[in-house]
Amino acid sequence: MSDHVQASGTSIPPTATMQPPLSFLPPLLLGLTQLAGVPVKVSPHRSLNVSRGVIRLRDIASCSVEKIVEELRPQGVTAAMIIHVRDGDSKRRTNTVILTFASLQPPKHITAGYMRVPVDPYIPNPLRFFNCQKYGHSSRACKNPAACVKCGKALNSLFCADVPLSNYSLRSPSAFSPF
Repeated sequence: MSDHVQASGTSIPPTATMQPPLSFLPPLLLGLTQLAGVPVKVSPHRSLNVSRGVIRLRDIASCSVEKIVEELRPQGVTAAMIIHVRDGDSKRRTNTVILTFASLQPPKHITAGYMRVPVDPYIPNPLRFFNCQKYGHSSRACKNPAACVKCGKALNSLFCADVPLSNYSLRSPSAFSPF
C-alpha cells in the first residue's frame, strides 16, 4: 500500500484499520454467493436501507402517487404516500406527501419542477394498544389488563370512577369514549 498524502503535504502511513469507502462494499457484498464454502443469498434489507421524509407543496395535491414517484425517481424517491384528512364523512387530500428514499438519510431538499422543496424528517406515530394504553405493542402481544384512557388506572367497568360522566362523549362511534 502507498502512503496517503494530506493537503498539508504530510503523509499518513497505511494501517490495517483503514477501511475502503462504503461505496465499494455494497456491490462486493451483493455479489457474494458463498461464504467459507457455504452457499449464501445476499439481499438488501427492506426497511433499514431506506429513509422517509415529508414534503409540503400546494401544487402536488393534484398529482397522482405514480406521477410523483416517476418525476422524483432521479432524486432517489422510491415510493410516495399522500396524507388525507377527514372532512365529516369524506376524505380530502392535503398538500403533504411522505416520500421514501433509497438512502439511509433523506436529502435536505428536493427539486420539484423549478422549485426547491425542503424535506422534513418523517417521524411516525408510536404504536399504541388502546386496551392497556401502553406503547410499543399491539393486541397480539398484550398481556396487560385494560386501562382507562383518561387516568391510566385498571378499568373495572365501562366508566372510570375518576372521570365525571359529563366528560363522556355520546357523539363518538363508541358511546363510552371519555373525551
